[in-house]
Amino acid sequence: MARACLQAVKYLMFAFNLLFWFFLLLLLVFLLEATIAILFFAYTDKIDRYAQQDLKKGLHLYGTQGNVGLTNAWSIIQTDFRCCGVSNYTDWFEVYNATRVPDSCCLEFSESCGLHAPGTWWKAPCYETVKV
Repeated sequence: MARACLQAVKYLMFAFNLLFWFFLLLLLVFLLEATIAILFFAYTDKIDRYAQQDLKKGLHLYGTQGNVGLTNAWSIIQTDFRCCGVSNYTDWFEVYNATRVPDSCCLEFSESCGLHAPGTWWKAPCYETVKV
């Protein structure tokens, strides 16, 4: 009888030990997630600036050989979200030497409409529009 009682206590201690380690690991995961969330909110502006810079670098690859996917992605985003460029349509001027924007920036799509006046292009910034 005493042996069975000691065996039960042994199993009970084992179960409590497992529960202790489980909840300790759960606490560590929660603290890690909380830390990552705090860091994300603390560095949101920095992350935004980095993302915008990276997207602007990607504009220079628009229409180049071997970047069909990127070209199509920008065209679809600008058409579907009715926006132009990362910050505004002037972002494309760095790519095209201040002469035009892609035709996907046009309010009414037509061949070479990106050569017309800025009044015929979307004004909304794609970064802010897509981010929302």
